[in-house]
Amino acid sequence: MNCSDFSNRGLDVKFPENFGDLQYLKSFSLNGNKLRGSIPESFQNLTRLEEFSLCDNSLEGRIPPFLGQMTSLKRIYLCKNFFNQTIPPGLGSLPSLEYLDLGNNFLSEKIPDQLGNIKSLIELHLVDNQLSDVIPDQLGNLVNLEVLNFQNNEFIGPLPPSFKSLNKLTYFNVQGNNLDGEIPDIFEQWQDLRIM
Repeated sequence: MNCSDFSNRGLDVKFPENFGDLQYLKSFSLNGNKLRGSIPESFQNLTRLEEFSLCDNSLEGRIPPFLGQMTSLKRIYLCKNFFNQTIPPGLGSLPSLEYLDLGNNFLSEKIPDQLGNIKSLIELHLVDNQLSDVIPDQLGNLVNLEVLNFQNNEFIGPLPPSFKSLNKLTYFNVQGNNLDGEIPDIFEQWQDLRIM
């Protein structure tokens, strides 16, 4: 089985501990169910996995650091759950990651600088969390980024001047934070921006 979609099936169970036995799985979606618990250790056995979506469930705990070692991953969707603690810095080691959606959780503290290493990233969604501190200057390295949504967090300080390098952005949202300081001279570089 390479691909599997069991979205919106009303599954009201704990996330299976033996899910990692599906070692040939390349893509799966379990959106819109009632999955509970945390992502099990066996998940890291899915060495061929390129895309997974677990949005709109009741998963909790820490986003597992071992995801940063699953180098085949291209798309991670974990939005609308109860994940807490910090974003694992190891996600910055994923060489082919294009979409990362961690929105609508309870993630806190600073965005790890290492996320700026994911040059392949096209969309980054961290909306509606409890992330704080300044936005890392290293995110200016995400030169292929088209969508950046940091709405409704607790970020402080100014926007990084390095953001002028994000000239492929079409959507940019940092509303609902505590940003201050002078607005950097970056918007002239964002010629493709449609929504801000």
